Amino acid sequence: MLVFGGLFRFFGRLIFTPILLGWLIGAMAFGAMPGSLVATPFIFAFFDQTPGESAWQWLVFGPFMFVGAVFGFQYWRMASGAGAYFGLTGDSHGSARFANRKELKKLQREDGLLIGRNPHTGRLLHYDGPAHLITLAPTRAGKGVGTVIPNLLAAERLVLVIDPKGENARIAGEARRRFGTVHVLDPFEVSGHPSACYNPLDRLPPDSLEFLQERRRVDRQPDTARMTGPRSSRRLRSRCQTSPGRGCRRLKV
Repeated sequence: MLVFGGLFRFFGRLIFTPILLGWLIGAMAFGAMPGSLVATPFIFAFFDQTPGESAWQWLVFGPFMFVGAVFGFQYWRMASGAGAYFGLTGDSHGSARFANRKELKKLQREDGLLIGRNPHTGRLLHYDGPAHLITLAPTRAGKGVGTVIPNLLAAERLVLVIDPKGENARIAGEARRRFGTVHVLDPFEVSGHPSACYNPLDRLPPDSLEFLQERRRVDRQPDTARMTGPRSSRRLRSRCQTSPGRGCRRLKV
């Protein structure tokens, strides 16, 4: 397998290298053409002759054409993926980069999580691979409206949402019920949904020895309101008391 893999890479480079090099020459030449057009007015300004009559004119043509060729080279490198193909891009300073057109085209699919929009075609981009995803943007930049809420409304999968303000639960809580059961843990009552609760002692028979042991262990737990002070105790308006067969009921503190 190693031999066939080496031969495949060798013939692949043998075939695609001339194509990439031809693309490079064309991109740099195409980039140098605007540079020569920009330099033409300067030729008439510095030389009292038509362009191309004197070799000294290259002192003006050269820098402009060089800058244009550099832009052409950068376009070729991003569009062709030649850096990754020839192994010229290392990751010692990180490997993050913008996706090229070929990679964006692969993400124009219907399944997966919504991650953005293709700036060239306007089509939505979805990712369904194994990598982790992170969205970074300033406050009020549209992270929730553009990414979080659309995925909550459309993603047919299990999700765990940390929602301190309760906005996601208010907007997408009911819509998520078509995919399955929705549990909203809301001790501060900010989401507008009834808070879910769970009594672990309901799984034990009231007359069992395990129930009595677990009840004693719960009773020995420290009081959260005393540990956090009076200011925090005012924020914690209720706590859950466990009792056999009754589930959770709220007690005012």
